[in-house]
Amino acid sequence: MKAQTEFIHWLRSAYAMEKARELVLARQRDDEKAPPLFRQQAARHLLDTQRHAAIVAACLHDLGASASSLRNTLARGVARMKNAARHTTGDRHISALLSACASEHFEIACFSALRTCAQRLGLSQFALTCGEIIREEKRMAAWLEQHLPKIVSACLDLREMEKSPAKKARQFIDFIHLRHRDY
Repeated sequence: MKAQTEFIHWLRSAYAMEKARELVLARQRDDEKAPPLFRQQAARHLLDTQRHAAIVAACLHDLGASASSLRNTLARGVARMKNAARHTTGDRHISALLSACASEHFEIACFSALRTCAQRLGLSQFALTCGEIIREEKRMAAWLEQHLPKIVSACLDLREMEKSPAKKARQFIDFIHLRHRDY
């Protein structure tokens, strides 16, 4: 029974993590100053993250448990503080990108641990679901790693445009149109 109690604690942490990521992804999606490519991917991954939270909540319910409201509140508070801290730095979009990379790998590790525990508890369906979530998180991590140089370049170009808008505005618009076709 101790393993199941531990599993429920881990599930609650995973649920809080997903709810906090929802907040972060929604802000990234809605940030009009962020590179469009990053905003679009944040919007897509937000849908996955919302589904992941619902899956974890359903598993908790099946085990006769509920998500910890205190843990969720704390996770959302931490996400808000991280977001506020990023807004005070000049490289907030690059910081958000790096944080997203780290978050995806952390989620992969968390759901890998949950899958192992679910297998040991005989919760084979949830173990399979964890495998699906891990694949989605790996896909997002790979997307971030692949597009990191392009997004960083777009952020740097945007900074340059902000320094001399008259000279760089047309180049930036052309740059965005060219880059957008590559995706």
